[in-house]
Amino acid sequence: MTSRKRVRAEPYSGPELKGIDVSHWQTSVDFDRVAVDGVSFCYVRAADGKDIDATFKKRYRECRRAGIRRGAYIYIRADRDGETQAKRLLNLLDEMDADGMDLVPAVDLERKSGKNLNGG
Repeated sequence: MTSRKRVRAEPYSGPELKGIDVSHWQTSVDFDRVAVDGVSFCYVRAADGKDIDATFKKRYRECRRAGIRRGAYIYIRADRDGETQAKRLLNLLDEMDADGMDLVPAVDLERKSGKNLNGG
């Protein structure tokens, strides 16, 4: 039996940052206006399981142009091969021009296709 090490996490106490996430579900995003509204970072969905988000590349570039820190995320399906899905995200990011405004990639983990972790 392996022992588990407990990790204690303190609540975040730094400055408040305003951010958004976007995907093809947001039909129109004005990143200049978003920046004026005080949004300092944006995560853009790169893919959903096997399907690449058709708006990813354009919106990822628009974040940079508007001066918004940007990151990419993938909506991972737990009933599909995780390594393949993660490689899809990394391959997409290789095509983009990384710079000091890029955030670490993120994952939205889902239990199975069409179901969230709460089963809904």
